Amino acid sequence: MRDGRWTTVTESEFDHERRGLRAIKERLPDSEPWRAWSNFTFTANTGHVREVDLLVVSPGGVHLIELKNWHGSVTGENGTWVQTTPTGRRVPHGNPLHLVNRKAKELAGLLLGHGKRVYVGEAVCFTEGSLRVRLPAHDLNGVHKLDDLVAMLQQPPRDARRRITTTDSREIKSALERIGIRRSDAEYKVGPYLLDRKPLDTGPTWADYGARHSELPETARVRVYLRERGSDVSIRQSVENAARREAAVLRRFRHPGVVQLKQYDPSGHSAGPALILEHHPRTLRLDEYLLQYGPKLDVFGRMALVRQLAETMRSAHSSRIYHRALAARSVHVIPRTRVPNGPGGEGSPAAAGEETAWLHPHLQISDWQVATHRGAGSTGGPGRGMTRFAPTALSTRHLADDSDPYLAPELTALNADPVYLDVYGLGVLTYLLVTGRPPAASQAELLARLEAGEGLRPSSLVDDLPEDIDELVQAATAYRPEQRLSTVDEFLEMLECVEDVLTAPSATAGTETPDKDPLEVAKGDVLAGRWEVVRRLGTGSTSRAFLVRDREAESRRTRSLAVLKVALSDSRGEILAREAEVMGRLRPDSRVIRLVEPEPLRIGGRTVLALEYVGDERDGTAGGGAESATGRTHHREETVARQLRERGRLPMDQLEAYGDYLFGAVDFLEGEGVWHRDIKPDNIAIRVRPNRTRELVLIDFSLAGYPAKDYEAGTEGYLDPFIGTLTRTAYDSHAERYALAVTLHQMASGELPKWGDGSVLPRQTDAKEFPHPRIESDAFERPIAEGLAAFFEKALHRDAARRFPELKPMRDAWRKIFLDASRTVPSSHRPSRHPAEAKPGGNGAPGRPGAPGTPSANGGTAPAPAATPAGTAPAPGATPGPA
Repeated sequence: MRDGRWTTVTESEFDHERRGLRAIKERLPDSEPWRAWSNFTFTANTGHVREVDLLVVSPGGVHLIELKNWHGSVTGENGTWVQTTPTGRRVPHGNPLHLVNRKAKELAGLLLGHGKRVYVGEAVCFTEGSLRVRLPAHDLNGVHKLDDLVAMLQQPPRDARRRITTTDSREIKSALERIGIRRSDAEYKVGPYLLDRKPLDTGPTWADYGARHSELPETARVRVYLRERGSDVSIRQSVENAARREAAVLRRFRHPGVVQLKQYDPSGHSAGPALILEHHPRTLRLDEYLLQYGPKLDVFGRMALVRQLAETMRSAHSSRIYHRALAARSVHVIPRTRVPNGPGGEGSPAAAGEETAWLHPHLQISDWQVATHRGAGSTGGPGRGMTRFAPTALSTRHLADDSDPYLAPELTALNADPVYLDVYGLGVLTYLLVTGRPPAASQAELLARLEAGEGLRPSSLVDDLPEDIDELVQAATAYRPEQRLSTVDEFLEMLECVEDVLTAPSATAGTETPDKDPLEVAKGDVLAGRWEVVRRLGTGSTSRAFLVRDREAESRRTRSLAVLKVALSDSRGEILAREAEVMGRLRPDSRVIRLVEPEPLRIGGRTVLALEYVGDERDGTAGGGAESATGRTHHREETVARQLRERGRLPMDQLEAYGDYLFGAVDFLEGEGVWHRDIKPDNIAIRVRPNRTRELVLIDFSLAGYPAKDYEAGTEGYLDPFIGTLTRTAYDSHAERYALAVTLHQMASGELPKWGDGSVLPRQTDAKEFPHPRIESDAFERPIAEGLAAFFEKALHRDAARRFPELKPMRDAWRKIFLDASRTVPSSHRPSRHPAEAKPGGNGAPGRPGAPGTPSANGGTAPAPAATPAGTAPAPGATPGPA
């Protein structure tokens, strides 16, 4: 076929593609009605920019052809085509026929819109003749080598409707010209980033592209949200809201286990808004990773990946952010590059080999477009407290089809609880990680199994698995949400039991491991000859925390248990250093966490803080807690946030005691000239002393060292929304007391106060209608409801000048609420705060906050003696969560 009849819209940049196209061109007739176009793009009605390798018009029909220059062999595994290269590397490719079929349908739709009804067939052509094709029979339809493809194109039409005449061919050519097949560089640019021609991934309303900066040596992943042509306002608005929602989540929730947002550009692309994300060029999706490296993973490595995901989701829930649609495609797998104590240091390419980098990867959760944000511990139903871009009935249309088998049955229900949705997602991903297979081919198939009472049991596919793994998966994926684990904390506790079963005592346990990265230590490892690892506590945005036993505790006359916070990177090490500098200035006080070592440690090339342990001290192994049916101790670290999530608002006496404590802690810090800057229930730990008394400890000073001008640092919902104005340009004491008031409101009601309906920012609400946020008065206990409402209306007023001017009058007003209530409520009707009078199973049940030993304002326990005087060292033992 000659040029003119064959139109090269764009010259291919790949030699193998040019060779394949040339071979086809030489074999095609140069006569009517034959025509061909190579390497062009078109924009589908959905907004997707589609790349086409070759379109051929023949007497037998119109054919859209994708060229693949693969070597080695190709097989089909669980619906995915897997290429095995001549070197033995396995490369998953999805199923190319699915995308080619979609492109063919979209192009046929465009032709119809321009007056030409034709059927567009699809084909995949392997241009390398030596490739061994071992696909299942049902995948071979539409798959060809070069000679087979040419033969297929020359076949007569299957029926008269597909026959192409000379007139038809010319009309198709005119229609394509009107459609505008082209190479448009404008479609492949977002801001300063140039997009790759072929997307990394696509969904129903978005496409992800690899990209490079036009001026800097910088790469990125760019997600373009697509407004469908001709769609109504609600659908277009849903797409824009999905983009804003994902950007808002990623901007607020900075965590190493989540994809990192560089920039959000609402008008970045002609098709719609764009998110520019950090990107590792070798990133794999979790399902692709398991196909390629799963056979080399042992059960320990698989459960380590489960822990990564669960710790990330715990941090998200701590920030009141819920993913709701966890699936294999929403987990990115990145090879680790750091060599523990290696000569190259962090990021060195001289990692311990390609395989090691992939067998100990880093996971990041993506696809937050249907995420939601609500008040933690909400007792008013999951539909309350959403952001202004809250998911709607249209939101699930933004999820890719292959997410379907992983989604919870109740996802589309009007008031589905997002906590249960994420617990289910963790359970299904655990099943995938353990078995290497998705739970089903579709959600319909999975629901049929669950409805029939067939739970997900990994042991049915994998031999010699501990029954604890089955129990974990089934507890997380129960068909009815109320039968599932109720929090990610509970998921992690069951996971710890699994890890205990899998981890047999090793011959090296208790010996120093100088060559091990402190981030990757396991139970029994010893760091710096002193710190023996008991267990891993969790991972935050700056550090990973480990419970350790201090081998030098006896000689130093300190508690045997401590917590090591290990910086996740050198830049985060600077944050820990600032935290240590602030904490080092504080006098000892039982109401705030203390350093065990005054200066940051340097262990294995990492910055490490050693802090006291705040947790259950009732035995020598940080156990306490309840014993499971298997005889293993069930560990718990308690915080006020966990109590609110599991048990709702605080009872009145406990609210009074916790509030007095919190005022005392803030008063102490104010006297030390320090703002905590992240006061919230998650950062108030509950220490259980050996005598079963409890005291509260304010933890996590990671933001205390931030400059006052960085007023946006903190947790949304607790940050003063009226700071950052012309009259309040920096963080101030009003902002600290605002966070205190929000925390008190949450403890009193189980809800966060809310400004308006969430459709606009708090400062955009009408000042006359909303002088203060909506106070959840109906959720308060009746004897104190009126007093609390008046207190919060003043403490949370939008005008800082109308709030309490200092901490003391605010504290006095708080105390007066309970004093007034005590005059009207007989003391016999109020719960006892005395340990001896606590009833089992009530608020004073052992192992639960509240009593015996409800915390008093001084950080001790009523009716224990008065506060530990400032300047004297309280008994150590602390569990700070990782920053």
